[in-house]
Amino acid sequence: MNPKYKALKLRLLRLYPMCEVCNAENSTQVDHALYHIHGGIYDTIENCRSCCSKCNTGYGDNANARLSKKAHWAKRCEELGRERMLQWNSQVPKWRREGFE
Repeated sequence: MNPKYKALKLRLLRLYPMCEVCNAENSTQVDHALYHIHGGIYDTIENCRSCCSKCNTGYGDNANARLSKKAHWAKRCEELGRERMLQWNSQVPKWRREGFE
């Protein structure tokens, strides 16, 4: 695991000790919530969330569903600011970029 991703994982698990998807289990993993890609701009607090193993593997509250992605987007917009999220999302290649608003 690269050091930058490891630091992000530790930060997220510290900030969100409960799963950000189901809010019922302790967080043990990091999920790429909006774009399921590792590296670069995708290994960021904007894209990632802490979650339990059930939700990360898709057996929980359907963490990969569009509604779950939109909920993550809304939560990060509230926490980090909508402009920051829009600026971050604008870095995603156009052919991959989604509109979460």
